[in-house]
Amino acid sequence: MLNKLMAKQLLRGTFYGQYRAAYFGSLNHQVIDQAIHEPAKVNWSQFFTQVKPADVSDTDVNTVGKLLTALASSSDHTEAQNQQELYFAVDEYFRKQFRKLDSKTAVQILLNLSKLDQPRITYLETSFWVWETLDEALRPVVDSLNSEDLHQVSRVLAFNLKGSQDLWDELDKRRYLLHAKLF
Repeated sequence: MLNKLMAKQLLRGTFYGQYRAAYFGSLNHQVIDQAIHEPAKVNWSQFFTQVKPADVSDTDVNTVGKLLTALASSSDHTEAQNQQELYFAVDEYFRKQFRKLDSKTAVQILLNLSKLDQPRITYLETSFWVWETLDEALRPVVDSLNSEDLHQVSRVLAFNLKGSQDLWDELDKRRYLLHAKLF
């Protein structure tokens, strides 16, 4: 009887602990959404103090994709304290997602980046894992991209000077089949 009670409490504590970590240990969605929709009004020093690098690893892929879009808007700002740690945490997150990231999510991340006027993410110039993970996830679905999505994905990759030769070959084949323009 006592063992059952202890087991229930342990399970309940573990469950609530996981729920609490998932809820409180995640990235600040409100700050990220504001940075995406109104980047001119964001105090980027405050943004980098509110978005904690430690919270990146406990977050879902879609939120990290939104974070990439927000960080693309902050590329002119380099004065924040946690900025480099956040960039490293994002790169490490994508390293852990290598060959686990689904293709639909990779396309959605790149399409969100393409909505920006300047989709270049300067802090990711030296990053390997973000682009390699997106590249690996994107390759299987290039044949199913429509003309508009193909254009937007190619635009983001070209602005950032990223993408493997195999990926660019697949994009070129798809562009040829769709009779689509490059840019």
